[in-house]
Amino acid sequence: MDTTNNEITGISLFSGYGGLDIGVRRVLPNLRIVAYVERESYAVALLEKKIREGFLDEAPIFSDVTQFPAERFRNKVHLVLAGYPCQDFSSAGKRAGLEGTRGQMWGFTRSVVSRCNAPAFFGENVEGHLSLGFDTVVSDMAEDGYRVEAGLYSASEVGAPHQRKRIFSLAIRCDIREWGILRENRGWLELGDTPAERLEGERLRICEG
Repeated sequence: MDTTNNEITGISLFSGYGGLDIGVRRVLPNLRIVAYVERESYAVALLEKKIREGFLDEAPIFSDVTQFPAERFRNKVHLVLAGYPCQDFSSAGKRAGLEGTRGQMWGFTRSVVSRCNAPAFFGENVEGHLSLGFDTVVSDMAEDGYRVEAGLYSASEVGAPHQRKRIFSLAIRCDIREWGILRENRGWLELGDTPAERLEGERLRICEG
């Protein structure tokens, strides 16, 4: 993959209003999103508005993750980001897990990462995912050749007046030995061999592929 332009390219799945993308850009200021996937019309309207206003990168918005043409992006993106649907993992829901209609979206997320051959994946989900399905997510990524680190964080840790705990996971393909352009960035992607080492919070699990 040619990284001489010093740009980190990414695909945003289940984009919502773009909050995860904006947050990751605070750590990776040279991140450029080249495709969004979002099916809810209200969220799509917000994405379009933020693109027009310059808060988000200009890129096509796809409506169906199950039909997303990941092969078009094969070996062309560095990172896939996804806050994949949480309703089937939430303690406030029916706890259907990965077998639920929303939980099954993890399988399509995994497929996109694999088919575009992305070196890295960054995911976000609710705290309840830790006790329902997250071990499968980690083993899936390890099976596909990624090492995974994750942490549980609350919104209060960054100054919000509420807890709103979320699990964040970073998966990096095990054959990556030299990150090159990522070394100039702050935070957990600055390290090289163990990019997640500087995550502050509870380290949950590491899988070596």
